[in-house]
Parts: sequence; structure tokens; C-alpha cells
Amino acid sequence: MDEKQDGDPNASDNKQAHPQIKKPRQNWLTRLIRHIKRELHKHRTAREKKKADETPADRAARRTANATYVIAIFTIVLAISTTWTLVEIRRGGADTHALATAASVC
Repeated sequence: MDEKQDGDPNASDNKQAHPQIKKPRQNWLTRLIRHIKRELHKHRTAREKKKADETPADRAARRTANATYVIAIFTIVLAISTTWTLVEIRRGGADTHALATAASVC
């Protein structure tokens, strides 16, 4: 049957009767997050493809290099914490000497 029986001459022309409403623009933060995800996915797939084509010697060299970086960072953190501990020990020693001197005078 014909859809124009409603009395609406444009009933069959859905676009004119109900114009499409434009979707609101997404929030800038949502767009930024989607952009970052898209870029990370591109890099991740490229990296996975590169790793899949890697020879065992290249894989061993990459893992050795990564382990070297981790060891270097750990060494730097350890040196900083040791230096900080030494500084605190020296400061504490000066305070203890001052307290001992004050106690012996009384």
C-alpha cells in the first residue's frame, strides 16, 4: 500500500520529513584520547611486525640492550640513594656530637 495515505505528501521522502540531526562534536579530551590510542596502535602494530621479522641474533642484541638500560637506571638510583644516606649519616653524627658535648657540660 502507499505510505502517502497519512495526508503528508512528503511521507515517502524521509530525508525531507525528518532532517538528520548533526551529531555534536566530541569533547577535546575524548578526541585527544582517541588520537593517542590510534597512534599507539599504529606504532604497536609496526613494532610487532618488526619483532616478528627479527632474527634470533637481533632479538638477543635487543634484549641485552634493554637489560643494560635497566641496569644503568638501577645503578643511578642506587647511587643517589646511597649518597642521600651518607649525607643523612653525617648530619646525624654532627647532631649526636653536639648532644654529647651539651650533656657532658651539665
